[in-house]
Amino acid sequence: MSAEKLKVAVVGFGKMGMLHAGILSVLPRVQLVAVCEKSGLVRRFLKNLFKDVSVVGDVGQLKGFSLDAVCVTTPIASHFAIVKDVYDLGVASNVFVEKPLASNYDEAEELCGLARRLGGVNMVGYMRRFSVTFKKAKELLNQGVIGEPASFSAYAYSSDFFGIDKNSKFHTPKVGVLRDLGCHAIDLALWFFGDFKVKNAKIDSLFGEGSEDSAFFEVENDGVGGKFDVSWCVDGYRMPEVGFTVEGSRGL
Repeated sequence: MSAEKLKVAVVGFGKMGMLHAGILSVLPRVQLVAVCEKSGLVRRFLKNLFKDVSVVGDVGQLKGFSLDAVCVTTPIASHFAIVKDVYDLGVASNVFVEKPLASNYDEAEELCGLARRLGGVNMVGYMRRFSVTFKKAKELLNQGVIGEPASFSAYAYSSDFFGIDKNSKFHTPKVGVLRDLGCHAIDLALWFFGDFKVKNAKIDSLFGEGSEDSAFFEVENDGVGGKFDVSWCVDGYRMPEVGFTVEGSRGL
């Protein structure tokens, strides 16, 4: 890597792409050198917005920029193909991907294998682990403040699609609520308690066949039982919220 500024590119310039590009642009040791966006209309806008940043339409075009790292902020379904191209084409060996890493386990396992082989620093955007609240919760669990954990309940709620009529022409994202919102609660549970097995699960489609709008499932790991409740159709959650209640041998 450069001893001065890290050369970074952002792939995908939707809401999260704008957020990451803005952050990268103000970091003192980082230089945003390129943005990759498939939409021609958006590319024209970006060329006017970023005077000193190259704008391209294909991941392969990033290869000539000698990048230290790439941030992938495209829709979930495209993560696998884009990250695989970044690795296979030698665009960069350090990659940040917005959550989740891929659409399914097999894709994620393949990308992890590529990352291990190429080295570098590779991350997925599960930022809840870095919040003050959950870092403190992890610290207290490690200290045994509540004794040995016995059970937990977790939720991930938002009001993004609350009140939409079932007959509406509006459709929720195809990726489903578990991959979009629930993965934060799952990641925290893995961090807190380690891997677990799913005992039973129920997924509801509220807006037509194929949609996954709420989910409830139970898990178990070495005697610790857990329950997850996930929905993006709950009233009163202007911002997405993830929460945990943990019961131990000494109490909650």
